Amino acid sequence: MKIILKSSLIVSLLAALFFTACKKDPQNTGNLENLYEDLAIQPITVTFDATDYFYFKTADQGTIIQLTANSLVDKNGNPVTGNVEANITVITKKGDIIRAARPTQTTDNEPIETAGEVLVEMFQNDEKLSLAPGKKLRIQFEAENPVNDMRLFYGTDGPVESNAWVLQNNAIVNLVAPLDSMQNDLYYELFCDSMIWINCDRFFSVPSDQKTTVNVVLPDGLDNENTAIYLVYHDLNSVINSRTESDDKYSFSNCIVNEKATLVVISQKEKGNYLLDHQAVTISKDLSVELAPASISLKDLQDFLQTL
Repeated sequence: MKIILKSSLIVSLLAALFFTACKKDPQNTGNLENLYEDLAIQPITVTFDATDYFYFKTADQGTIIQLTANSLVDKNGNPVTGNVEANITVITKKGDIIRAARPTQTTDNEPIETAGEVLVEMFQNDEKLSLAPGKKLRIQFEAENPVNDMRLFYGTDGPVESNAWVLQNNAIVNLVAPLDSMQNDLYYELFCDSMIWINCDRFFSVPSDQKTTVNVVLPDGLDNENTAIYLVYHDLNSVINSRTESDDKYSFSNCIVNEKATLVVISQKEKGNYLLDHQAVTISKDLSVELAPASISLKDLQDFLQTL
């Protein structure tokens, strides 16, 4: 009887140790949502009267946002008057695309090249406002190298790891010279009927035989729940996110052969524990790269992303 009791006790202790080791502290578990919250870009906040014309230009004058007077309604469809708070997030840099989790690819996983991304949200007394029927935001992005095939895309709203862009087929993007431009710079002009993520992009004009798949192999313990892998083109304003995983191998489809790019892995295995690895590559047919992220501080991670 004593032997049986001791054996039962040992079994119970081993079971307790096993379940304690397997149990995760939800406050100390890293995931992509936490990672992107820590990397998030703070919006610019502007207050204006809803009955007045709204005009906003970024400090570098690269993005202009306009809205005619009396263009907002509340959740019940009533016209809004009085002061309104506009929160504006403008993204034109590749590192900021990663920080905002807004890679330049469509819901069909087709890569695109951006002239700029923007989110405009407007509030009154903490209530989110909408555009009145027939009203549109006028958005202009500076065209550094003007082309005539830019299109309007709206962003999806879901888990950060699946953010993508949807083409607005009936929208027209024009090249214009704003009246207040002192250097006759050209801008892409878009008119948007929703205050959601907005993107001015174009598709790559690349033959199918010049496209390939790039694979990234990561160590055990890194997965789609705590890790994001990006391919950042050097000479194109495009950043794509790996969407497929198989046995720790992550894939990028429709990559352009012979283009130079940097593969970037960011991760947060535990809250506050950040990991990074990166490697410059020239894309070749069926390229495969092994990466092993190492610990890095949040500030150093942010600083690195600004170099892309």
